[in-house]
Amino acid sequence: MESLQQEFVSGLELRYTLEQWAEWLQRVLKAYIGDEPDPLKRGRHFLTQWSFYNSMVIRDLTLRSANSFGSFHLLRLLCDEYVMFLVEEVATKV
Repeated sequence: MESLQQEFVSGLELRYTLEQWAEWLQRVLKAYIGDEPDPLKRGRHFLTQWSFYNSMVIRDLTLRSANSFGSFHLLRLLCDEYVMFLVEEVATKV
Protein backbone atom coordinates (compact mmCIF):
# COMPACT_ATOMS: atom_id res chain seq x y z
CA MET A 1 0.00 0.00 0.00
CA GLU A 2 2.89 2.37 0.71
CA SER A 3 4.25 2.07 -2.81
CA LEU A 4 0.77 2.85 -4.14
CA GLN A 5 0.63 5.95 -1.98
CA GLN A 6 4.11 6.97 -3.10
CA GLU A 7 3.12 6.50 -6.75
CA PHE A 8 0.02 8.64 -6.19
CA VAL A 9 1.99 11.42 -4.52
CA SER A 10 4.56 11.23 -7.29
CA GLY A 11 1.78 11.61 -9.87
CA LEU A 12 0.55 14.72 -8.11
CA GLU A 13 4.05 16.19 -7.89
CA LEU A 14 4.78 15.43 -11.54
CA ARG A 15 1.38 16.83 -12.52
CA TYR A 16 0.25 13.79 -14.46
CA THR A 17 -1.94 14.36 -17.48
CA LEU A 18 -5.34 12.67 -17.65
CA GLU A 19 -3.85 9.98 -19.87
CA GLN A 20 -1.11 9.30 -17.33
CA TRP A 21 -3.66 9.03 -14.51
CA ALA A 22 -5.71 6.63 -16.62
CA GLU A 23 -2.65 4.47 -17.31
CA TRP A 24 -1.74 4.51 -13.61
CA LEU A 25 -5.23 3.42 -12.60
CA GLN A 26 -5.18 0.61 -15.18
CA ARG A 27 -1.82 -0.63 -13.84
CA VAL A 28 -3.00 -0.49 -10.23
CA LEU A 29 -6.22 -2.38 -10.91
CA LYS A 30 -4.50 -4.97 -13.11
CA ALA A 31 -1.87 -5.58 -10.42
CA TYR A 32 -4.56 -5.86 -7.74
CA ILE A 33 -6.75 -8.29 -9.64
CA GLY A 34 -3.89 -10.27 -11.15
CA ASP A 35 -4.80 -13.82 -12.14
CA GLU A 36 -7.54 -14.23 -9.57
CA PRO A 37 -10.07 -17.01 -10.24
CA ASP A 38 -12.86 -14.55 -9.36
CA PRO A 39 -11.75 -11.17 -10.77
CA LEU A 40 -15.16 -9.59 -10.17
CA LYS A 41 -14.96 -10.28 -6.43
CA ARG A 42 -11.44 -8.89 -6.35
CA GLY A 43 -12.60 -5.85 -8.34
CA ARG A 44 -15.36 -5.16 -5.83
CA HIS A 45 -12.87 -5.42 -2.99
CA PHE A 46 -10.62 -2.97 -4.80
CA LEU A 47 -13.52 -0.51 -5.12
CA THR A 48 -14.19 -0.75 -1.39
CA GLN A 49 -10.58 -0.08 -0.51
CA TRP A 50 -10.31 2.67 -3.14
CA SER A 51 -13.37 4.43 -1.71
CA PHE A 52 -12.11 4.15 1.86
CA TYR A 53 -8.68 5.53 1.04
CA ASN A 54 -10.11 8.45 -0.93
CA SER A 55 -12.56 9.25 1.84
CA MET A 56 -9.71 9.42 4.32
CA VAL A 57 -7.77 11.83 2.10
CA ILE A 58 -10.87 14.01 1.59
CA ARG A 59 -11.50 14.00 5.35
CA ASP A 60 -7.91 15.08 6.04
CA LEU A 61 -8.06 17.85 3.44
CA THR A 62 -11.36 19.06 4.91
CA LEU A 63 -10.05 19.12 8.48
CA ARG A 64 -7.00 21.09 7.38
CA SER A 65 -9.06 23.47 5.23
CA ALA A 66 -6.63 22.72 2.40
CA ASN A 67 -6.65 25.03 -0.60
CA SER A 68 -6.20 21.95 -2.80
CA PHE A 69 -9.49 20.40 -1.65
CA GLY A 70 -11.44 21.43 -4.76
CA SER A 71 -8.80 20.21 -7.18
CA PHE A 72 -8.37 16.91 -5.37
CA HIS A 73 -12.11 16.40 -5.17
CA LEU A 74 -12.45 16.83 -8.93
CA LEU A 75 -9.55 14.44 -9.54
CA ARG A 76 -11.15 11.94 -7.18
CA LEU A 77 -14.49 12.10 -8.98
CA LEU A 78 -12.81 11.50 -12.31
CA CYS A 79 -10.74 8.61 -10.97
CA ASP A 80 -13.75 7.06 -9.19
CA GLU A 81 -15.72 7.00 -12.42
CA TYR A 82 -12.82 5.54 -14.37
CA VAL A 83 -12.14 2.85 -11.74
CA MET A 84 -15.83 1.89 -11.85
CA PHE A 85 -15.59 1.66 -15.63
CA LEU A 86 -12.51 -0.57 -15.40
CA VAL A 87 -14.17 -2.89 -12.88
CA GLU A 88 -17.29 -3.06 -15.07
CA GLU A 89 -15.03 -4.08 -17.97
CA VAL A 90 -13.66 -6.89 -15.82
CA ALA A 91 -17.22 -7.94 -14.96
CA THR A 92 -18.25 -8.17 -18.60
CA LYS A 93 -15.24 -10.35 -19.44
CA VAL A 94 -16.12 -12.92 -16.74
